[in-house]
Amino acid sequence: MSTRLGILGVAHVHTPSYTHCAQALDGVEVVGVWDVAPGRAETFAQAHGTQAFADADELLWQVDAAVICAENVRHRDHAERAYAHKRHVLCEKPLATTVEDAEAMVRGAREAGVMLMTAFPCPFSPSFAA
Repeated sequence: MSTRLGILGVAHVHTPSYTHCAQALDGVEVVGVWDVAPGRAETFAQAHGTQAFADADELLWQVDAAVICAENVRHRDHAERAYAHKRHVLCEKPLATTVEDAEAMVRGAREAGVMLMTAFPCPFSPSFAA
């Protein structure tokens, strides 16, 4: 059984890397992407061999987890949408632009019974460790 992954927002510079790495993993399926700018999602999907969704909820119904690569100010809204579908979330850094939003995101994940993680891979990078 594979893990189905959806990407909410494609504005972040690392979105192509997330997509490429996930597509290269056995047992992971990148179902598609959604963005507040439909044209941006469509362009990204065509360039990265996945599907653009016009509706975030439609994408979230089809996945197990979401990666949030949207503009920082949209992280809370996207996470809360994923929580409403009981989806785990990996959110690009910074987690939020305000303490209030960060606390709400953590609280929302707990209440939904899902995992929330922020993407901060530097501690695991050999170059960083050196």
